[in-house]
Order: sequence, then structure tokens, then C-alpha cells
Amino acid sequence: MSQNSSELWKRPCRLLTSEPQSVLIDNKWQNVMSVIRLSSDYTVTASARMEQIWGQHGAVHTDEFRIDYRVVPFSEWTALLDG
Repeated sequence: MSQNSSELWKRPCRLLTSEPQSVLIDNKWQNVMSVIRLSSDYTVTASARMEQIWGQHGAVHTDEFRIDYRVVPFSEWTALLDG
């Protein structure tokens, strides 16, 4: 990375990525933990990076446990809060 950390803080946050980890309980997926990251990337760039990572390492999805991901621009935060 060519930028130092003080330069990174000057970039505006545009979106967040969410990685909810869920378990199957009584035939319903229930979130047990979520990782949320703020990013100054554009939605298209962040989505492409997530697709690349998941493509390289594969999805985590078993019969009783799964990890999903979402890339959500700040303008759509209410969609994240709703579930």
C-alpha cells in the first residue's frame, strides 16, 4: 500500500461490507455474529473484490453454519438494519 495511514483517514467512507455468520436453529438461519467493515471504496470495486476473495477461497456454507456477505452503500443502511 503506497498511502500512509493518515492519508487513508482523509478518504470519505462510502459503504460498508457485512459478513453475517449464521447457524441453523429450528429450520431458521439465525445470525450469531457479524463482521462489519467501513470502506472508502466504491460499491462496484468492493463487490468485485469480495467476489474475487470468495471465488478464490470458496463459500462457507454447511448444513448448519454459513457466512454470507453484503456490500452496502451508506445510502442503503436501512436495508442492512432491516436484515
